[in-house]
Amino acid sequence: MLIPERDGYIQDINICYLSNTRKVYSIEMIKQGTGGAASTFLLIIPVIGYLSTRHVLLYPSSWEEWLFVDYLGRLLVLAYVFSIPQVRDDISRMFSKPWPDIQHTHRILILVLMVALAIMFETIVDIPQAIVYQHFPDTVHFRYFKIESTLWLALDLTVGLALVAFSEEILFRGCLVKFLARYTDSSFVLVVVSAIIFGLMHWPTGVDNIAATTLTGVFLGIVYLWSKSLVPCVVIHYCINVVNFWPS
Repeated sequence: MLIPERDGYIQDINICYLSNTRKVYSIEMIKQGTGGAASTFLLIIPVIGYLSTRHVLLYPSSWEEWLFVDYLGRLLVLAYVFSIPQVRDDISRMFSKPWPDIQHTHRILILVLMVALAIMFETIVDIPQAIVYQHFPDTVHFRYFKIESTLWLALDLTVGLALVAFSEEILFRGCLVKFLARYTDSSFVLVVVSAIIFGLMHWPTGVDNIAATTLTGVFLGIVYLWSKSLVPCVVIHYCINVVNFWPS
């Protein structure tokens, strides 16, 4: 009569062991390819560079100038990432890594579900974001321009927002998380710290947007640690941006 209880106990131990092993394995996969201190430093350079140039958004006086400055900054970041062999190899692995071992159809369904959840989450966050804005309106230093050209609007909603999602996920879920993973094995720290820095990157648009994008960063960080791939992060990020920037 004691055997079933014992078997159940052993099974519980095995489940616990496999769960812990899976968690460690997830972090180790993120660390793969990270070399010494010099190699790791190369990962943080584009993040620091991008953050330090966000003030340039305060200078454009038209939508043409804004798009030029924004696109140029992102292209320069990507040029750096893909011109440094160590960084390029690390980022390439983040896109080539397979998702969890499930069928391709199931991956698509899960991705669609995550996109729907992310958009729903963004809609809910709009309410407290509006409240925060009412208390801190003076923190908004930059407002997005209305694009007057139909052709450029279509281009921005497709290629432009894809560039935004691609470049920011490489920086904040790619380079930054991999850099942090050198110093911590805590999934919580990786997600929260990268999300906070991602939120602070939006400082020109006000405290309300910093808070909202930080929460979005938490969601995307969880997706990255679960999938160990930047592909779903880029797709979700792009869909969120399309919803937010779609002309009303």
